[in-house]
Amino acid sequence: MKVWGGNARALASVKHPRLGSVIAAAQEDHMLAIAFHPELTTTAVHKYLLELALGKH
Repeated sequence: MKVWGGNARALASVKHPRLGSVIAAAQEDHMLAIAFHPELTTTAVHKYLLELALGKH
């Protein structure tokens, strides 16, 4: 993962037909970046956001 400072870490990746493995979700401290619509998936992302807000991650 290309990082511009801090301690960002990849949380999820997907296989792209031309690019190979690409990062779909990343976190740095209390910031979360996602490249998909979590409302179209399971509730796992919402649960993670709540736990993040409560300081459990």
